[in-house]
Amino acid sequence: MGSDGFLRPSERPWWMLLGFGHRPPEPPVTGRAAQTKWWERIRSLIFLAALVAGLGLLLAGFIGGTIFLGGYLLEQAV
Repeated sequence: MGSDGFLRPSERPWWMLLGFGHRPPEPPVTGRAAQTKWWERIRSLIFLAALVAGLGLLLAGFIGGTIFLGGYLLEQAV
């Protein structure tokens, strides 16, 4: 822990760096250093892609199941 009372990134467990679990407060960064870190952007991109792919698969499964069930029920009615 630094003299300011905050955990430095190198002192945090690996799972905390992935964004899981409780994160202690971080000191505010101002000025030119106030930028999103490159690995935070990559992590966000991966999670966004996984979310979009998961929702797409869920939607495709729902539509496919509806079409399959509709065809099955239509055949049973005839």
